[in-house]
Amino acid sequence: MPSLEYLKQDLEEELKPFVKEMNIFLQNIDYWHYLKNGLKRLYVDKGIGDRFKVECKEIKNINSEEIIDIKISRDINLTEEEYIKISSELNFFKCARSNYIDIVSYTTDALSITNADKPYKNLNEIIKELENRLLDIGFSFSLSKT
Repeated sequence: MPSLEYLKQDLEEELKPFVKEMNIFLQNIDYWHYLKNGLKRLYVDKGIGDRFKVECKEIKNINSEEIIDIKISRDINLTEEEYIKISSELNFFKCARSNYIDIVSYTTDALSITNADKPYKNLNEIIKELENRLLDIGFSFSLSKT
């Protein structure tokens, strides 16, 4: 069963500058959560959602029940890897936007005066770009029914 640890590491590297700039603290479990949601989206968008629970297995720490790996029983190609990664990034940015909206609703003036909202300025554009990329890749799935 192939492990998705390498995708989690790629996701961490890709998000590192944003996590730092936004001053967000993420734990391993958070990255696994984003990755699992990205994997689910792949299965659903490819029309094979019924195979998700059969082919995907969470490996959890015995003591803490924390996800330490996700394994799948089939090989995934580069296009699918990219789809999972982009979808995972999209999950992160949507959560960041949601958190930002919650904060802004209470402290708009304080954020803008201190420039604390600066890291969040481009969230909508980033989300739109990622969604467009997913659409492009998703279209390629419809062309190659596998």
